[in-house]
Amino acid sequence: MARYRKSDPRFWKDEKIRGFDPTDKLLAQYAFTGQSNRIGCFAFSPGMAAEDTGIPLRTFVKRFRQVCQRLNWKWDERVGVLYLPTWWRYNQPENANNVIGNLKDLDDVPGSPLVAEFCENVTYLDPKLRVVFAQTLVERLGERYPKRSVTQEQEQKREQETPLRADALVTAPPLSATNGAGLADFERFWASYPKRKHRGQAERAWAKQRPPIDTVVSALEVQRRSRDWVKDDGQYIPYPATWLNAKGWLDEVVRVSDADEDDDS
Repeated sequence: MARYRKSDPRFWKDEKIRGFDPTDKLLAQYAFTGQSNRIGCFAFSPGMAAEDTGIPLRTFVKRFRQVCQRLNWKWDERVGVLYLPTWWRYNQPENANNVIGNLKDLDDVPGSPLVAEFCENVTYLDPKLRVVFAQTLVERLGERYPKRSVTQEQEQKREQETPLRADALVTAPPLSATNGAGLADFERFWASYPKRKHRGQAERAWAKQRPPIDTVVSALEVQRRSRDWVKDDGQYIPYPATWLNAKGWLDEVVRVSDADEDDDS
């Protein structure tokens, strides 16, 4: 991690930032400079942040959640990862060598679904650097690099509504195009999974893992009633590909009833 961070003057002219009170401006600027790395996806400790800013921990967490929501930042509090999707807008790499060097910072980022989001978003990255960005990710992450394939209609719609993804530069065919024998099992999984998003990526994960379908369905029956998956209307249910790549069917879970019993004891 570098010893200092640059603060782009455009940060202060951002319409959302201008609407913040002094405390929220401090928290937003701290996110860019306090614990950040060179890629905008990094380990983040609210305890350290509270100490650095002189704000009580509970107050910091409450206010920082609001800042993240207003700026569309992603904070995985479970594992302690913060992702700033507009990072490249204010911290553009100068050349391909900078991209390669900066991506070494991924080695220090804990495992989180936010890493996949980082890999997929090249909206603010110089178009001349996107190919080396995607190639370096593949080299560094190997099979963990998230790939996705969609129909032309879906792709056109997503280009209009969501950030440009790096995996458009490094693609592979989905399960339905490469292995019809496994498609029936995948369809059972897809019908059983409570958050059906990013099917193309999920198909690839299924083709790679090839888990026993009966075990998967049984595990989902238990996990869909777990505390983490029920909380906040399922907000913390991982995407299907993330769950498959993590071999989620092997996880031990705390069901809502078990959690209630622990709270009562």
